[in-house]
Amino acid sequence: FGWTCTGHWPGCRDATSMTEPRKKISQLTKEELVALAKRQHEQIVQLKAASPSGRSGDCSRCAVYECQLQDLQSRSTGAVDEEVLDGILREQQQATERHEAEVAQLKGHIQQMEEQLQNSQARADHIETLNADLGNAKAELQTMVKSLTAQVEALQAEVSWRPPKDGAVPSDAGADDAPSPDLTLRQLEKVQKEATEMAVSLQMARELEMEKTTKVHELEARLEVAAEELCTAKDATAHMKQQVSSAEAARAELRAELAVLT
Repeated sequence: FGWTCTGHWPGCRDATSMTEPRKKISQLTKEELVALAKRQHEQIVQLKAASPSGRSGDCSRCAVYECQLQDLQSRSTGAVDEEVLDGILREQQQATERHEAEVAQLKGHIQQMEEQLQNSQARADHIETLNADLGNAKAELQTMVKSLTAQVEALQAEVSWRPPKDGAVPSDAGADDAPSPDLTLRQLEKVQKEATEMAVSLQMARELEMEKTTKVHELEARLEVAAEELCTAKDATAHMKQQVSSAEAARAELRAELAVLT
């Protein structure tokens, strides 16, 4: 500031640094004003502590030093209180708003994941119900196939019988036991027709069983996929809830700092 401390008083420990050229106060930035004010305040405290009377007036240069500090503080205090503090408050407010936006966004994601979780759980329950129904249907089809197979085997045993040629009657059969040729042919046609119908029904039952089995396998695969999606959704929901907790904690800290600054 254009003056030099003689350093004759023991408290003037910064005599050498005071001889260095300094900028004019009008050339200093706000940050430099604040830093310089802090340094000069510390030095004034040291000078007062070293003075026997506890006052800086014991050193003639210290009085000038303190006057310059007061001038510096008068120049810098207004800027710090109004502009710098306002800037800090704006930054804190913006940070708080950003955190609130992040929290709101995370809550929206959590709601979506919970809805997906509920949908996945509903699909899984529906697939389990279908799987149980298909298991019952499969058991019924197997019972039906066994019954149709037994009936076909019985009809095939009846069809295997043939009437004697030329209407001959076996020697060990009586006259009353010999069947009429017309009646025997009609019975044979009826049995063959029933056997054909039974065979068609058996084939249809087997095809239906294969179709149901394929559907069961497909539903089991879909159930596994739904279970994996359910686990993934649960993990993602837990992670997002943790992020929301962290964001809310950070927001609370920012609000506390903002309350202190205001």
